[in-house]
Amino acid sequence: MTSKRRTGNDYLKEYNELTNKAKSLTAKICNRFIELVEIYPDAIVEYIDGVPIQAKTFSIKYVPYMNMETVCTFIMNIEAYSEQQSGHVQTKMF
Repeated sequence: MTSKRRTGNDYLKEYNELTNKAKSLTAKICNRFIELVEIYPDAIVEYIDGVPIQAKTFSIKYVPYMNMETVCTFIMNIEAYSEQQSGHVQTKMF
């Protein structure tokens, strides 16, 4: 039993599919961050040298160029702020 060798076209197709999925995920992350910033502009997303940085300080145009891991951390920080403010806990999936 022999397996079919993958060709350059196979790799290119898989690469393009993964690239499109990554772009889609990046857009979803950015949209969620922007949505949360609009809802909770006073949320503190991080501290730089002990100075609190609020969500409203970020330019919406700049968000897609930020590191997505950092944006995810900011989203988690805003969600934690939301829980503190309202007592509502985000639904845990797993």
